[in-house]
Amino acid sequence: RGRTDLDLLRNMSLWQAAVAGILLFWSCSDILPEAAAGVTLLPAVGAFLCGVTSMWFVSRRVWARVRRAPPSQSGAEDETSPRATTTRDEVLACGLVCFLCIAMHNFLEGIAICLASYEGLEKGLPLSVAIGLENIPEGIAVALPVFYATSDIPRAIRLTLIAGLVEPLGVIAVPLFLRHKLSQELVSLILAGIAG
Repeated sequence: RGRTDLDLLRNMSLWQAAVAGILLFWSCSDILPEAAAGVTLLPAVGAFLCGVTSMWFVSRRVWARVRRAPPSQSGAEDETSPRATTTRDEVLACGLVCFLCIAMHNFLEGIAICLASYEGLEKGLPLSVAIGLENIPEGIAVALPVFYATSDIPRAIRLTLIAGLVEPLGVIAVPLFLRHKLSQELVSLILAGIAG
């Protein structure tokens, strides 16, 4: 195996950057323009910025806790230096940020799928397929740092699965809480929030 921690960290960083690029491209080229078509530009941009702000807030909270916590000793036995364990803690924090942000994002996607499906199968089915494909890089974004930091495949899969299963909760929430408030504007604002 001859790979060093630095090699693994570089590979993980490249994958994370590729996933971020895919998701950013998809948000800006597909979701945000579709959202802006349903409302005027200002509310769409406002919902987009709310999405960005909520993700930033989650990130700040997780990183604040990581910086306060002492370095864990969960690294491999041959990696006893404080820097090695700190790096693993930081990578795990990155995975947790991805997990929390993608779970929030997936909940809104579930709402968007349900609302789009109320407008007809011709709108709901393509959105479901597109979101399903987009969930692949999201799963990678969650699993990769968790696996790198912990070398625990079941934990990486479990967090990825939980983040993905939040989406059906969004689908269930619509008939329970939002059915009487359905409108094209609501769908557009949720889509803009997802893009953020």
